[in-house]
Amino acid sequence: MRAAFLSVFLLLLPAVADSQAATVQQALEGCRLVKAPSQATTPKLMFAMGECLGLLRGVYQTMRFNADFLNSVNVAVIEKIFAANLEPKTILDVDNLLKGSRLFLGACNREEITTSQLTQMFLNWADENPKAWQSDVFTGISDALRAAYKC
Repeated sequence: MRAAFLSVFLLLLPAVADSQAATVQQALEGCRLVKAPSQATTPKLMFAMGECLGLLRGVYQTMRFNADFLNSVNVAVIEKIFAANLEPKTILDVDNLLKGSRLFLGACNREEITTSQLTQMFLNWADENPKAWQSDVFTGISDALRAAYKC
């Protein structure tokens, strides 16, 4: 089962990595169409709109999972794992490590969010952060989610 999943993942990875929207600015075209779908009059515009929705939902779900997972980690177990694998005199504050990971990797939202709300959140963030438009789209979406749903 695990091998089958890994095989499918590796086959699909090039398709996911070959996103047309490489920057925040490029993703904005499709994301703005979500608010006005009747303007998506060509296959390219329809693809851009769908790509935006997929990127937003995918990054959001991943960050929510990260936050939930990092909240559920047993600090004592992690400390034992690190203690067994690090130099004896290494001091590691696992609790702060997990908190920092939640802040960077997580989106702490307990309520369900609609696609429309998710899109509007990203558009608002992009309008407030035009200097970030040349950033990688995944970085931009992650930054927008961290701003909206701090852990």
